[in-house]
Amino acid sequence: MSGRAQILSLYRRILFAAARFPSKNRANVYAEIRDEFRRNATLAEPEAGEAVALARQSLRQLEAYTTMTRSTGNWEITMEKNPMPKPPSADASSSGGGAAGAAGSSGAP
Repeated sequence: MSGRAQILSLYRRILFAAARFPSKNRANVYAEIRDEFRRNATLAEPEAGEAVALARQSLRQLEAYTTMTRSTGNWEITMEKNPMPKPPSADASSSGGGAAGAAGSSGAP
């Protein structure tokens, strides 16, 4: 499978997992996923590889929630300390201390 096909497959899997994720803002979740993939479409290596790794990590976390069932009785999951780190470029631009940088970040995949 080519790189493009793998990314499209990852995109579909994330959308499918998001459809099963309990959310009142499902339309906004879909929009954020779509926008994030579009923003990252022009990335070159190594940034593209980092973005794909982050998307896979996000998919695993979504699937951790969506595979839980009431019948199993096991609702315990382990989350990473910082599952959505800021990109290095965002850290440099937000060092000014203004509220604009914090207001624009959503933290979703």
